[in-house]
Amino acid sequence: MVDTSQENIIAICRGQLRAQLNAEPEDLTRALREAFRWAAWIREQPISPRRTRAGSIAHYDGEGALRVFGEIAQPLIAVLSFAFREAGEALEAATAIDPAEVLQQNRCLVLPRARRFRELCARPVADYDILSGWAAVQLTAAVRADAGMVRVEDASVLRPGRGYQLRRETVTLDPSWRPPAWTGVPVPGVVPLVAPLTEGHPEGTILTDVPPVVPEALIDYARALLTNWALTRELELADPDPDTALNTGTRYLHPREVAARLVDQAEQRLRRTVHEP
Repeated sequence: MVDTSQENIIAICRGQLRAQLNAEPEDLTRALREAFRWAAWIREQPISPRRTRAGSIAHYDGEGALRVFGEIAQPLIAVLSFAFREAGEALEAATAIDPAEVLQQNRCLVLPRARRFRELCARPVADYDILSGWAAVQLTAAVRADAGMVRVEDASVLRPGRGYQLRRETVTLDPSWRPPAWTGVPVPGVVPLVAPLTEGHPEGTILTDVPPVVPEALIDYARALLTNWALTRELELADPDPDTALNTGTRYLHPREVAARLVDQAEQRLRRTVHEP
């Protein structure tokens, strides 16, 4: 799978981190990749677009809709497939539903007008395949102010009707637009907007819905890693014997404490994003 969003998010962070620290580019990239993995682990949800296949008990509500309260990773980009079956039945017996009929409400999936299936399936289990995460895709062509659409390197990870940041302006994708099917390989495409752009943007500008706290958290964690790596290297150069008093860490307590606080701050930032739709 080619994860252009991950690479673009790392590029955004690397540019900001380079302005803060005097470190080798290779170290910056390595630290940010570690930070990316750590952030997904802390959130227990993806940062960049990821596919999730799962099954969960569902129930009919008073309005006749089928509701699924499983582990619906946020933010949801698209429902790739959806089916339901009677509890205890094999997967092959499931009734497939057009994913376009499935809605997202808060943290659950909803199939409206499902009352007709109640006799067929009284104790439903839903099997679903979803795409979740934040996107960050580059423009593949420059656009002028007043343009009503943009060309991007991967249209399959964008969500119709959602707001995205394009440098200083926020743009909303046309809700009636149907993105190309997600396959794990970038699908270039033209994306229509609800309103014309107010500014021009060069090729390579990143269109993203990543909340600002996510790059901030990645940068905090990467700074902590780089601090600890630098201290470790200095200790190794100063005293290669791990049993001597020099390696107790007392001499470098303050920088390590700063690094620990950066990690705590990064974790707090990320936990605020867990329930964002």
